[in-house]
Amino acid sequence: MHRSHASGADNPPLVAWLKARSKAALTGWLVLLCLGLSFLMFFSLDIAQRSQRQAERTAIAKDLAAQLEARFQDYLDVLTAAERFVTASDQVTFENFSAFTQEFLDAYPGILGLSWNPKILNADRAAFEQRLRDEGNPSFSITERRVIASTGERSMVPAEPRELYYPVAYITPYDRNAAAHGFDTYSPDPISKNARRKMLDQSRDEGRPLATGRVALVQADNQYGMLIYNPVYSQDLNGTDPESRRAHLLGYIGGPFLLSEIVRPVAQQAEADGIRLILRDIEAIPDKQHLYDSRTADHREQKAPDEENSAAPLQTIKIAIAGRRMELSVLSPPSGATVPWIVLAIGVLISAAVGAVSFFILSQSESLISPGKAGKLSDRIALPVLTALVGIALSVVLYLVFENLEKKLRNEALLSEAQDQFATVRKSVERNLEVLDSVKSYFDASELVERADFRIFVRPLLHKYANAQAIAWVPKVEQADREAYEIAARAQGIPDFSIRELKDGKMQIAGPRDTYFPAYFVEPLATNMQAIGFDLTSHARPLTALYASRDSGKVVATGRVTLVHTNPPTANSETGVLVINPVYEYSVTHSNLAERRRHLKGFVLIVLRAGDMISQVLDESQKQSDIVVTDITDPGRPEVIYTSVDDTQERSSGAVTFSEQIQVGGREWLVKISPSLDTYGATVLPLPVFMLIGGLIFTTLLTFSILLLVRRREVVEHLVLERTDALRDTASRLQAVMNTVVDGVITLDEQGLIHSANLSAENIFGIAKSEVINQPVNLLIPELKGKALEELFLRLTKQGKDSDSGVGCELNGLHQDGSLFAMELGVNDMWSDGVRMFVFTVRDISSRKKVESEKARLIEELTLSNEELARFAFICSHDLQEPLRMIRSFSEKLQSHMGRRLDTDEKGKKYFRFITEGATRAQDLIAGVLEYSSIETNTRPNESINLDDLTQSIQANLHESLTGRDAQITFGPLPTIVGNRTQIYQLFQNLIVNGLKYQAPDSRPEVHIEGRDMGDQWHFLVRDNGIGINQRHLSKIFEIFQRLNRQSQYTGTGIGLSICKKVVERHGGRIWVASEPGVGSTFYFLIQKPSPLEVASKNERAVG
Repeated sequence: MHRSHASGADNPPLVAWLKARSKAALTGWLVLLCLGLSFLMFFSLDIAQRSQRQAERTAIAKDLAAQLEARFQDYLDVLTAAERFVTASDQVTFENFSAFTQEFLDAYPGILGLSWNPKILNADRAAFEQRLRDEGNPSFSITERRVIASTGERSMVPAEPRELYYPVAYITPYDRNAAAHGFDTYSPDPISKNARRKMLDQSRDEGRPLATGRVALVQADNQYGMLIYNPVYSQDLNGTDPESRRAHLLGYIGGPFLLSEIVRPVAQQAEADGIRLILRDIEAIPDKQHLYDSRTADHREQKAPDEENSAAPLQTIKIAIAGRRMELSVLSPPSGATVPWIVLAIGVLISAAVGAVSFFILSQSESLISPGKAGKLSDRIALPVLTALVGIALSVVLYLVFENLEKKLRNEALLSEAQDQFATVRKSVERNLEVLDSVKSYFDASELVERADFRIFVRPLLHKYANAQAIAWVPKVEQADREAYEIAARAQGIPDFSIRELKDGKMQIAGPRDTYFPAYFVEPLATNMQAIGFDLTSHARPLTALYASRDSGKVVATGRVTLVHTNPPTANSETGVLVINPVYEYSVTHSNLAERRRHLKGFVLIVLRAGDMISQVLDESQKQSDIVVTDITDPGRPEVIYTSVDDTQERSSGAVTFSEQIQVGGREWLVKISPSLDTYGATVLPLPVFMLIGGLIFTTLLTFSILLLVRRREVVEHLVLERTDALRDTASRLQAVMNTVVDGVITLDEQGLIHSANLSAENIFGIAKSEVINQPVNLLIPELKGKALEELFLRLTKQGKDSDSGVGCELNGLHQDGSLFAMELGVNDMWSDGVRMFVFTVRDISSRKKVESEKARLIEELTLSNEELARFAFICSHDLQEPLRMIRSFSEKLQSHMGRRLDTDEKGKKYFRFITEGATRAQDLIAGVLEYSSIETNTRPNESINLDDLTQSIQANLHESLTGRDAQITFGPLPTIVGNRTQIYQLFQNLIVNGLKYQAPDSRPEVHIEGRDMGDQWHFLVRDNGIGINQRHLSKIFEIFQRLNRQSQYTGTGIGLSICKKVVERHGGRIWVASEPGVGSTFYFLIQKPSPLEVASKNERAVG
């Protein structure tokens, strides 16, 4: 390695090249720093703005969806109010139903009609129709829509008799909906597959309003709408299960709802900001899904979202309207992102300027790139200092940009949340005023309202709007009628009722005066008992509001008043606001002041707890804010109605305060909302500090990198020299390794010309390397020439796409002496200096081929010998049977021939018996040998064997033997296995027969069989209660012809257990025995399960 210390003059081109590259490299490094920071700022700002815009679009979409759901809910509340009216009324007539609903129809133009559809049984149909005719509809009848056969058109005709009807009894406005009067909404409709009937049943069982799919409303020139029905139950409904609801159903409140009119206010607000709304019913079939498009004048047709403003980002929100799943698509206009591009442009300009300055400094500072010169310290640190200054400056700029962006995002988020909270406050107030309107409409439509009717109508409203302290009916009571009112109230369940007033801070009996306005009906009564009977004229503020409401005929609110009773008492709920709505006498005009004063019946009143109302808003938003509500009706005397922070608490308001006014009963409320920074600060990306710290860290690392780079050239020179020597040494070692490899290695090009060969290749082919260089490879491997070589290369190319292992084959090589030898060839490719080369590895396998050939010859000879032995055993067994049969047959004939001469010749009988029994035993032995030898030659394929069936078959075959000895065979769980059915049958039969045979005299044989799963094997046992086996004989009982008992005691050949052993081993298992003399024996054996590969192969053959 002495060359590593050589002078740079040994390699002047390389050193000169390094010196020429140093200036450009350092300058480029600094410019890349500036560009990197610029692009980092660009992408960070772009991502932040995109995230901001996405969050804004999502918030807008959610807000619009919430507004739309709230607007639909307002419309559904009309159905709920009508439902409460019907439930609370003793009898519904056209007049009171119209009087109650007309005010809602005026306030909600999207409702084209409201109908009462009572439940009418078929038995009551005639009486119902007659009653409606007597009420002024002489031609009334329950009708249905049916196809007229003669014309093919659908027409209204009298309904067919059926068990149940829900006809339109009353509908307002009548003129616009006269065609629907009497129509049975429960009538069958085959075209829609009775969809309306199913929807009515579902609404009845679930107790909530449900809507049909899209319908074309004839009342609105076939514009799209929905029919919505709300179930009405009797007052005594207690349970919420479907059976109770079905039993107490009175009918339905329903009507057609015009979608365009309902959605329009929300859509107009969105269109003002360039936002397009599309509403779809995702429960309907595709061509019936479109409901509304704010960009389509004719709402009967859909305009695809991409036809206009195709670049608009799309937000999709799922909403639920009257039980149907809807999809609101919000398409907002695209917004530009100019700030990131401005920052990028400035960054590019700064990078160019920094590059020019740094190149000038480097040109004047040769010491920075010359290792032989020391240079001035100022010259050597100029570039790192410049790098640090630029990096710090860009980091600070980045911090300031993102700090301003963070503040903007935070303030926008705070403002958005404040606006949402204000919208919730306003909506809460509006809903409470709607409750007041509903109660007023109820009194307007009813000639007489009892206390129980009031409770039935009001309680659901209070349950729905929990921030109302109470709803009350305040009648006008003249002095002359005072006693009658008090007596009536006591009779209705308020025993100590009297008209009272608040005087000196105490509640007492009211003094005499001309007119009283007491709280006569109050709900909920339990928490407002102190307010019952309270005369509002005894308090200045309520009295002023009462008279203002009476004279104007409008809703009037008081200023802040101290509530007579609140529960539970808190600082905020001790005060509240009374909102009053006048009620005048039924069917009497009150167009002027005198008529309003003369015909006043009383007031409906709602008590609002501002504190609870605001607390509900904060609970719904789950965000902390300071909220102050001030009554500024009198600018000179503003009055705080509610504040979320008392004087002892420190305010946690943020940098944004949102102020907006709302009108409540003629009074102006100023609502100020200041969201907390603690709550919202964490929701904005904390990028400024992160960008500053990241920029400074990056600048520090880059500065030290440049300091190292300034002196790096010398190190690089030394490394180049050292690595050049190392490469030479590596090449020498590689050549040495190649020469020691046992296999021959040859490289050749794509033309098949040899470029190199190692020493092993020279020895294998017996030729010097110098003689084959640049020669075709077929000089060594004759088969590889022309197309054969091309096909080998092509095969390697194709295989290389899926594997890096190359290709291999066996060929014949040509030795220098002209002889051919077997060789194994491996081929792979490599690239050297952009040129593809091929590497052949060669191994002489001629010796291995000779061994393999000899092995195959010996195997073939052994196979033939085994086959001859098997044939010999079969022939011997078969040919020996005939002489034995002749011996046995002729001995029996000779015995018969001698006849009576043998009666007295006992020895003769004995000899004949020996001959017959010997021949029989010899036949049995030969049959056993034949059976034993046939096990290996049985080619029957394996199959599925149900061992329950197989053992039952064995038991049936042994029936006579079992019955004669009163033997018993019992079975445990037995599986289904795979094997040779004949051999498995032999196995179980031999073991069972042995268990029955080897028994003590006069014993009752018992054999038990069971099996269990052992994973990849089946484990079986066959247990008997026989004579047992001595331990010293256990090792040889499975040997062929081995017998442990005399033939005279137990007959047999000694082959049965040998057959069992061979069958088990042929099925991949083993067999053994455990025995105790005098107790019995238990034979255990294992049967191998087929492998998954064998099962798959069997299945493939079955399919094939």
